[in-house]
Amino acid sequence: AGIIRTSSLSWTTPLHFVKKKQPVEWGMVGDYHSKKIPDKYPLPHMKDIATRLHVSRIFSKVDLCQHTTTSLLTKKQTQNGIYKSIR
Repeated sequence: AGIIRTSSLSWTTPLHFVKKKQPVEWGMVGDYHSKKIPDKYPLPHMKDIATRLHVSRIFSKVDLCQHTTTSLLTKKQTQNGIYKSIR
C-alpha cells in the first residue's frame, strides 16, 4: 500500500515481468531504450574532470545520482492504466 499511484503521463513503456534467479521471484521491467532522447549536453568524462580539478584549490561536490529524468523512468504502463512509483 502506498507504493504506486495512477498517473496520466503518456511517456511510458509497457510493463513486463521477468523471472529472477531466485525461485518463484519476478521483477517488473520496462524497455525505455526506444523512448530515450540523446543528451544535447552530455557530462564530460571523469578523467577530463579529474585533470581539470588536479590544478584547482577549491572545488565542490555534486550528487549525480538524483538526476531529474529519473522520475520519468518510474512510470509503468499496464493493460489497466499508467502507474507511477511513489517511493
